Amino acid sequence: MSIEYSKNRAINSIGQGALTNSKHWNRFVYGVYPTHISHGRDCFLFDTEGKKYIDFICGLGTNLYGYANPAITDEVIKYSYHGSCHSLPSVFELEAAESVKSIFYFADKVKFVNDGSSGCSAALLMARTYTGRDIVLSSGYHGWHNEYVGLTDPANGVCENMKGAIKKYTGISHINDPKKIAAIIIEPVELDDSKERINELKHLREFCTDNGICLIFDEVITGMRYKKLAVSLMYDIKPDIIILSKAIANGEKIGVVAGRKEILDGPYFCSGTFHGHVGSLVALSRTLHLAAHNNYDVTDLNDRTKHFLDNFNKLVTPHFRIEGWGARGAFRGDQVIIAKFWQEMCKAGFLFGPSFFSNYHLIDQFDKTLNATNLIINKGWNNIVLEGPLPSSPFSTKMRKDN
Repeated sequence: MSIEYSKNRAINSIGQGALTNSKHWNRFVYGVYPTHISHGRDCFLFDTEGKKYIDFICGLGTNLYGYANPAITDEVIKYSYHGSCHSLPSVFELEAAESVKSIFYFADKVKFVNDGSSGCSAALLMARTYTGRDIVLSSGYHGWHNEYVGLTDPANGVCENMKGAIKKYTGISHINDPKKIAAIIIEPVELDDSKERINELKHLREFCTDNGICLIFDEVITGMRYKKLAVSLMYDIKPDIIILSKAIANGEKIGVVAGRKEILDGPYFCSGTFHGHVGSLVALSRTLHLAAHNNYDVTDLNDRTKHFLDNFNKLVTPHFRIEGWGARGAFRGDQVIIAKFWQEMCKAGFLFGPSFFSNYHLIDQFDKTLNATNLIINKGWNNIVLEGPLPSSPFSTKMRKDN
């Protein structure tokens, strides 16, 4: 099946993709990047023509233990014969919740949804119900649901009365009446995990406690990827609610909302037919088991990736760089040269995108990646012609830059 054939079929049925904004063709160099993937294995993706790529996008951060990791996939296949969606709660919900609590020790109760966006919206219901307040302050990107999308113009499709339902969090010093605030939701670490940032988080925790505000940590990305498996765990900063997704089940569809029992036991309404999907729950339990009992040292992954990024940035500076804390980063710099770099690396069998992610299998590919980068730089940027439109930023990037 040719790439062009895949593109034409998509145009006639789903457009650029099945509504995953950050995966749309115009996020990359259209005409050079493959439009569709056939399958993945470890840190590799294969397009519809069979070409193999080393993947530094990692399924937008979901692929931490490797695509089709047999220790996870075999369990999912095994329990798929138990049925996927039962008429009553399953034992798999209990086991998955206990697995979450065994690592995220500050969580009294655990609820499951289907993705990170749903988790972020559910957390607001919980916080508002518990506090009896309406105002929520938000910093960063917290999904595609109406209240969050309403933060960023033009907010197409969002009703006017939903716009402004959440206000932007710009720091404690800008809060005038904290007793009216139900919750502050924040990505504790985006790219900056400096000492100053961590001290700011600790101060925010104290501020929320003093004013009866629910502190919500959106660790959809940092959960399982950051040192000690979460920012909250690494620095012992206990949020009232934590949201996890992406790598928590190595790419299976699930979101986790966990936190204080008096908040999660409240009389709010959050319901979904597939919130107890067996395959996702099994994948989550197995992923957490691997994190706790196998040779997956996330701190080592971050340290080795940081070393790789230091060497990478020495090669590509001053034109651009990847900023971040190790297993997650983002490209910053001259957008045209970045696009040229992505293009040439794609031709050489490497996939890069706006967000950089690393996983355990990519460690063995670092030297090869640096060698390929050096070869491209030696061509000279002026000698490389961009063969497609300049990639556009995904909505999530615009949200983060806007805050």
